[in-house]
Amino acid sequence: MANCQAAIEVLHRQATDPNTYISALTVPPDSWSASGDTATLNRCAVTWDDVLFGNPSATLPGLRPGRLTLTRLDGNGWLITSYQAC
Repeated sequence: MANCQAAIEVLHRQATDPNTYISALTVPPDSWSASGDTATLNRCAVTWDDVLFGNPSATLPGLRPGRLTLTRLDGNGWLITSYQAC
């Protein structure tokens, strides 16, 4: 994408069930790690669980976010510095 806003707009349109995509996301504890000012997130490992029964959703409410590398910004948050699709 040309910029972050364009990428977010494209990804937003790919969520087929936005409410489930936001509210039922489960991130396994071993899918991320941090060392110093660098963190990695394997968002390909996320699942969306049924709110009532806790079972993984049979259909995905959108794309898995992918694998991300982040760099700490002077203690003021994180910047995604690398992205790889699932």
